[in-house]
Amino acid sequence: VLAVAALLIEVVGVVELGEHAEVEGVHLLHLGIVGSIAEDGYLRTPLADIVQVVPGASMAQAERVLGVVQDFNPPGVGARDLRECLLLQIRQGPLRGTLAERIVEGHLGLVETRQFSKIAKACGVPREEVEEAIRSLARLEPRPGTAFDRAAPTYVVPEIEVRKVEGRWQAFVEDRDLPRLRISRRYLDLLHAEGVPPETREYIQGKIRSGLNLIKSIEQRQETIRKVAQKIVDAQQAFFEQGPMALRPLVMASIAAEVGVHETTVSRTVSNKYMRSPQGIHELRFFFTNGIATENGEDVSSERVKLMVKRMVEEEDPARPLADQDIERRLASEGINIARRTIAKYRGLLKIPPSHLRRRP
Repeated sequence: VLAVAALLIEVVGVVELGEHAEVEGVHLLHLGIVGSIAEDGYLRTPLADIVQVVPGASMAQAERVLGVVQDFNPPGVGARDLRECLLLQIRQGPLRGTLAERIVEGHLGLVETRQFSKIAKACGVPREEVEEAIRSLARLEPRPGTAFDRAAPTYVVPEIEVRKVEGRWQAFVEDRDLPRLRISRRYLDLLHAEGVPPETREYIQGKIRSGLNLIKSIEQRQETIRKVAQKIVDAQQAFFEQGPMALRPLVMASIAAEVGVHETTVSRTVSNKYMRSPQGIHELRFFFTNGIATENGEDVSSERVKLMVKRMVEEEDPARPLADQDIERRLASEGINIARRTIAKYRGLLKIPPSHLRRRP
């Protein structure tokens, strides 16, 4: 269970559900809702889906139980979207009843596109008051679940080491920790010993065949890992020299064709395996990224574009943060044309909040 959900579950048994506490299934609804809260504190599962798996539950009951959950700390937990998240925080704090609440309630889309004059006109207030209200919104938490992020660190052991040999990067499979398997001499001797009953000899032969097949499978697995890893390294030589900005578009189908295996074999081979290089430790799946066509006819990796977005945000003026349309224009000036919704998607993956929540005085 995710950290924020685990903490909420701890209080399910002691929170008073009011006059609806006796309704059958309310406790299960409570657990279902809390257990569906994502790491960032949002309820990503539709209430209707939760109601379907709780016998006798209704949408009205689910809405009431969700209201109880949304009263828990941290403020904003259990929200279904950014608007609801901000409103929950506003209504539990000093911004309740202020212009900030009106803006979030009816004009959040205009905040994202920085149309402050339109907001001022709609609310009947000076633009300066709108800007002040938006600055107060920047102090709210768009990801309330991060306050309870207490997940234990995950440790990985890379199976592949990348080293430079004679001017070119090469992959080496680290198999020191693999057991050295061999057929027991005792059973080999027993197989050829006199007086061994035929059924016993046949049984031993079967076990030896199974053992040899296991040893062969392990050797083939290691060889497949080595081949796939080397093809990845061959394709991403620039990455190992220059870093993530030099990552090239790469798909599993091309590696599968070069190695001579099915694409699903490549997918299984790279699953949960890591590579160590001077650029750090990366999961093998990291090296597979879609390509985005540029105006000069070249393809750049989606990972590179994400890093460009990240760098733009890091270098922006905190008083005038870049909206998605600003980032879109800057990328276009470098020959990279992508939709604004794709930029919003990349922001989400990078855990970068929208511009109105990044604004600082």
